[in-house]
Amino acid sequence: MKISVITATYNSEKLIERCLQSVHDQTLECEHIIIDGCSTDKTNVLVQNKKRTHDRHIIEEDDGIYDALNKGIKNATGDIIAILNSDDYFASVTSLEMILEKFKSGAEIVYGGTQYCTSLGGIGAVYIPTKFNGPGSFLNGWHPPHPSFYALKSCYDKSGSFLLDLTVASDFELMFRFFEVNRFKSSWLPLILVNMDPGGYSSTWKNRLVGYNDIKKSFQIHGKSASIWYFLKRYSTKVVERYKW
Repeated sequence: MKISVITATYNSEKLIERCLQSVHDQTLECEHIIIDGCSTDKTNVLVQNKKRTHDRHIIEEDDGIYDALNKGIKNATGDIIAILNSDDYFASVTSLEMILEKFKSGAEIVYGGTQYCTSLGGIGAVYIPTKFNGPGSFLNGWHPPHPSFYALKSCYDKSGSFLLDLTVASDFELMFRFFEVNRFKSSWLPLILVNMDPGGYSSTWKNRLVGYNDIKKSFQIHGKSASIWYFLKRYSTKVVERYKW
């Protein structure tokens, strides 16, 4: 089985080399597809200088990160889709190797933990989700961190990719759809798979508010509703599963 790692970039010159290097350092060979939305900084120069001969680098305008990721999924030739944000990097050189073993055991979805790490190497909070407990888990506040979520390309072919009208939490809707609507077979890796920069797109208060509305819409799309109690359960669950700074 082959893994395609997809990275969406836009003006990512500060951290893109770290992301690329973490892919190059993997003990498992993979396809890396970098989708850039016409960056105006040095991102594409850095990618061109560092990418391997079998990596793919696509530069064209897009309608945001989820549109770029959808392009990457469409262009992927691997059996497994791994999304690695441009400011994130794999926590171990064996991350992809461990993920592949789970897929070889029959999983359609694999998920694990994420750790926050600053650009200067500071170590922050760790979020390792508990094991998926079947339908209803999402409404009870459970969900895995998207940076450590992996799925067969066939799951995207069957269920569809990211919804572009959800601008901040389309990843949440996609995971809900894969786990609870399509009920693809999942496998849990209780390990840190990805180190995540804490200053991502959804980290501002404005985008968090948009994200809350996106989550409500995600449930509504599938005939569910989320009350204020959902959000209390969601964040109390994260507190239990997260070690503070």
